[in-house]
Formats: sequence, structure tokens, C-alpha cells
Amino acid sequence: QVALMVARGVRACFLGSSQTDATVEARALAGEFSLVYVCPETVHRLLSGLRALDRRGRIRLIAVDEAHCISRWGHDFRKTYLQLGSLRRQFPRVPLMALTATATTRVRDEICCSLGLRSPHVCVNSFYRTNLAYSVRQSSCKQDCWEIDLGAFFPAGGGPARRGPPRQAGGDAAKVPREDPGDECSIVYCPSRRETEMIATWLKRRGIAAQPYHAKLPRDHLAKVQRDFLQGSVTCVVATIAFGMGINKSNVRRVLHYGYPQSIEALHQETGRAGRDGRPATCVLFADLSQPPRLLPSKSRSRETTEVCLEMLKSLFKYAIARSGCRARTLLRYFGEDKGGSWRCGSCDLCTDAAPQVGHVDLSADCRQLLSAVQETSHLRGAMGRGLETLAGVLQVLLGQVRPGLDASMGVETLPCFGAGAHRPLKFWSGLASMLREAGLIVPGHGLQQPPVALQGRSLELLMPELSELGRLACASLERGEGVPLLTHLEPYPDVLEVLTAAARKQAAAARQAAGPVGRWRAGARRRQRRWSSAKGRGRGAGGGSAAGAQAENTQLGSQGVDAWGSGRRLGTCGRRSSRSGRHRPSDRVGMAALRDRAATGLSSRRGAKRRGAGFGSAAWVRERVRRLGPPTAPRSFGPP
Repeated sequence: QVALMVARGVRACFLGSSQTDATVEARALAGEFSLVYVCPETVHRLLSGLRALDRRGRIRLIAVDEAHCISRWGHDFRKTYLQLGSLRRQFPRVPLMALTATATTRVRDEICCSLGLRSPHVCVNSFYRTNLAYSVRQSSCKQDCWEIDLGAFFPAGGGPARRGPPRQAGGDAAKVPREDPGDECSIVYCPSRRETEMIATWLKRRGIAAQPYHAKLPRDHLAKVQRDFLQGSVTCVVATIAFGMGINKSNVRRVLHYGYPQSIEALHQETGRAGRDGRPATCVLFADLSQPPRLLPSKSRSRETTEVCLEMLKSLFKYAIARSGCRARTLLRYFGEDKGGSWRCGSCDLCTDAAPQVGHVDLSADCRQLLSAVQETSHLRGAMGRGLETLAGVLQVLLGQVRPGLDASMGVETLPCFGAGAHRPLKFWSGLASMLREAGLIVPGHGLQQPPVALQGRSLELLMPELSELGRLACASLERGEGVPLLTHLEPYPDVLEVLTAAARKQAAAARQAAGPVGRWRAGARRRQRRWSSAKGRGRGAGGGSAAGAQAENTQLGSQGVDAWGSGRRLGTCGRRSSRSGRHRPSDRVGMAALRDRAATGLSSRRGAKRRGAGFGSAAWVRERVRRLGPPTAPRSFGPP
């Protein structure tokens, strides 16, 4: 920006860590320049000199550019920008202006508050650029895809890709002038520094005058790239987000994002560097639409800022996987601008390449199949299930694709969902997964506090419709307050796990649901614990919840399953822990305290099971519990107090 101002005859300079001339700062504070660019980190060091200039009446305006960096809700929050609020207090009579191209309503309000602006005049121009055509394309963004993805825009030989204007579909697109294919420049944004150098090298081999640009390159190289790009000797810059600030080049014909940016704001700001001469320009996002964008690591990011960034990534992912509507309309709504009615830009990929409407298609069976696969593979994740923690791994299991050696040892081939979706291609399942994500039925985790892929919302109701009716029966029984036995009188089952496993597998084969007996055992104990707590908190007996639990068991596993569950429940809840010896001894009392104590300290402890040489739920584990606890005592009934 300083170079452009000097070329136009404006006395301008910049003050910051990259300023090599030590005399520039003294000359600026003496009032020799009309326009001074200052980094936020440098402002407080210059306050005394600026106050002297103000007393002489030499400061006419304070402008804060890229003001979205002030807001914690902005896509590029920087703490040093928060210190700029002191300028309003230090120079109350000097007009203050804040400028940004990417500010939502919330960000605009926080900018005014942080800078201490009193009843400011807020001017918001339209976020819509009539000459920009937005599109999103599926790509893994790996090296073997460069020829297909980037080769269409950068043909071998160095010549520009001859492309006509976007198809006109009504709306404001009819006002776009025709494109002149000559004199084209491009910017390719990549998420990593390594990719910028690799793609720039690949483009050079194709005869394209391309250069990499990222923060770790030498300063003289970065300055040369900027200068050559503005002068036209470099026609393509492959860069990270470090490139673009202050670059005002009018003939940028395309901006390509080869990988997800970090927010819609970043996407809008970077694509806004295209087509500043008013002629048509292309803005394409290449991304793996089967996977959500990942949050780039940061050492200084707080928990609150992390949550904000994750929400931004969620909005960006919805924009990318959309298969209907209008790209430009989605961007405008994100920034609080609504064109109203059925307005469409007519130039984005959704407006020009939208699939014809063919009526409604029933995909409920396929949805249940995909949700079942997510549920059934959940217990295979972790260190041994590397690769299954992503949605792509779940789809591989659904299609019956295994990795030699690893999946066979984990029992992937024995899952009911394995190969169940082989009748449809991978593209179909990826699209269906995107629809379920957009509907809120599954949620992809971000590797922080969420599981990688998890069911959410009404997905369980869709997966097992009978749960809705059982839930209503349980609530009705609980409100009546009927007292029924908590435990069923059964003879001891030494082979309880075998009976339970056989019943669970039989039910899973019929309903194609997960047959993990240990997972069902734990889930059953937790359900009974919640029912008892809920009934106790409402002043009712636990009988209603237990009656519904017995009915649910009968529905899920049959009479054999109920018997096995009852015996296992007897083994798991009828004892208390000795704090001195750490062993379990039998007790003739059954209560919530005993259930919590045993579940928390004995039966659900993986470390304790490993120390005893038998995993939780194994046959050896069952035999040991029978030996320690003995036969079950008479059942107790619990009714309303």
C-alpha cells in the first residue's frame, strides 16, 4: 500500500518491525509524512510522539483497517487490536474510522464497543459482487489430483485457460460483461506452507510463472514476489493466508482455494481479491466434502476462541456441502444481508448446474443402514481402529472394504453392517452422509471433546423406531407409580455371557443392529441407574422405570435375553466394596448406593479387569463373580414410599 501511495505522489511511510530505515520513525513523528501506516504492536510505543503531534494539530484522522481483528467473533482475532481502544481515550477530538470487508452484525457491534465509538455512523455496503462466480468441487486435494483439479485452469504450456463467461440464468448475472481471456492472473490458497511450495513447483514445470508465498520464506523473496505480481511478471501466486493484505491488483481472474479456509469470512475476503476491474472472475473451493474442515493448531488460542472457530468451521462446511440454493445467497445471509424473495445470483455452480427436480425418493432404509454402520463401528475406534474414527472409514466398512491384517484381527468382517452397502457406490454414501450431517443426525467431531463420528438428534429414533413407543410407556408407568420387583428371581447362570451373546446376535441378525454384548451390558446398567435416579427425584418408586426396562429388554432380546440380563444384573449390583481389602463380598441389600459403588469401583474398571487377568464381561469374569457372590438372594420389591 505504501508503494502504491508513493507512486501516486502521496508522502507515505510505514512503521513496524520490518522497517529497516531507522530515520523513518523520527521523520514521521516530526510530521514529514501525510499518511503513516502503523502496526498495532507499534502504536503504544509511539503514544508520546503521537500526543505531541496531536498538540500541534497534525493528526487529522485515525483509521483502523481490518477492524474485524478486534472482535473475538471475527475470523482473525488478534489481542493486539484490543489495545487500539485506548486511541479513542488518548485522542478524543480526532475522528476515528474502522474499516473491514468481512464483518457480521455481531462483529460490527463488538468493533464499536471495543473502540469506544459514541453513536457512530455505520455504513454497510452490499457484500454481493456481481462479477464473481462461486463454485465448490469435490477433491481429496492430494498430489495425484492436481492434474484433474488445477490442470483445467492452468493448461500445460503456460497459456491461460480459455473459458467463456458463466451461463446466464437470470438475476444480476445478465449484467456481467463478457470476459477477455488475455492478461490473466491467479491466486491459489493452500492450508499449509509445504503445499504452496509443491504446487508452485508443479505449476512452473507446466510453464506457468508461479511463485510460492508464506511467512517462513525470506523477506526479500516475499517482497520480490509482491513486486513481480503487481508488475505482471508473476501470473500466479500459490500462498497461505499471509498473502493478499494490501494487494490491490485489478486483473485477478481466478482465486482458487485448494483446501478448506478457516471460515466463511476468510473465504469471502480472499475471493474478494478477484475481479476488481469489474470483469468476470472465478472463485473455486476444492475440498474433500466427505470430511469436515479441521481447525488449524494454535498455541495462543483460548478455549472461548476455539469454540468460536469451531462454529465458523461448521458454517463453512454447510456452505460447502450444499447441493441446492445459491452460493452467493448463502454468503449474503451469513453477513446479515437478504435480497428477499427467490433471488439467485445465476452464476454459481448451484444456479447453473443444479440437478433437475425428479420428485421425492425414499431413502429411509439407506439412512438406517448408514446410521447403523456408525453405531456398530463405534467400539472399534481408538489405537487399534485407526482409520475407523472418520466417516470415510465407516463408509469403507459399509462397502465391505478391509485393510489386510488389521481389520481381520479386529473382527470388522463379522459386523452386521460389513458390506451391507456394497449395492451402492461410494459417491452415493458420501452424498447421503452429507445430507445426514446437514440434517443434524450425525455430527463429525473435531478431535477436541467430541467423538470423531457420533449419532445426534433424532438419529436413534430413526434407527430404532420402537424406542419412541417404549419411552412413552415408561413415562406412563412411572407416573402411575406402580411397584414391581427390581430384580427377577433366577437360578445362577454360570454361562450368562454365552446366553446373552446368543440372544443379542439373534436379535442383531434380524434387525441388523450392533451386537456388542458388553456394550449392551453397560448401557443396560446405565439405563437402570438413570431410571432409578429419575423416579427417586420425582418422589416415586423405581418400579415404573423397571417395568419399562423389563418390557424394553423383552422387546430387544426376548425372554432369554431378559433372563441373562437379570442374572448379570444380580452379579453386578448385589455387593459392596471393602475399602481395606479391595474385594467384593456378598450383601443382602440392593440399593442405588450399592449400584453406584459397584459400577464405579469394580465392574466398569478396565484397569481392575486387566489386573485380574480377565476382561470385563468375559466368561472368566462371570465365573469369578459367581464364585465370589454366590447364588442370588430372594428378590426385593420397591414401591412408592
